[in-house]
Amino acid sequence: MKDPLSDGHATKSTKPKSKLILNRVVEVKFLFRPNDNFKAKWDLIVIISAVFNCFAIPFKVAFEPEIMEGTFFTVFNFIIDTVFLVDIIITFRTCFIDDYGNEINKLCGSNSIASHYLKG
Repeated sequence: MKDPLSDGHATKSTKPKSKLILNRVVEVKFLFRPNDNFKAKWDLIVIISAVFNCFAIPFKVAFEPEIMEGTFFTVFNFIIDTVFLVDIIITFRTCFIDDYGNEINKLCGSNSIASHYLKG
């Protein structure tokens, strides 16, 4: 008996094909969630450091004040540089949100997080 919805052409079987898929859940330690309180506070510290640099660096280059050559500003600039270095590390340990709004966290390792951020 012919199917009334069929156009007479042979069709492939609609039976689902089974594939052996091995999903390995990698428990990665020290991952930060993008909406975490710590991450929000850390981002605020990074923003304040960047705003300080936006004013301090041009001021130092343009006017060369003696006070900015002192020990206090040298140590303070070293601390700010360290904040930016630690921010790079934290960024590469922060989960990301995919195009569908899902938070990608426990299923991905640090390599996939790093490739996501490097691809942009």
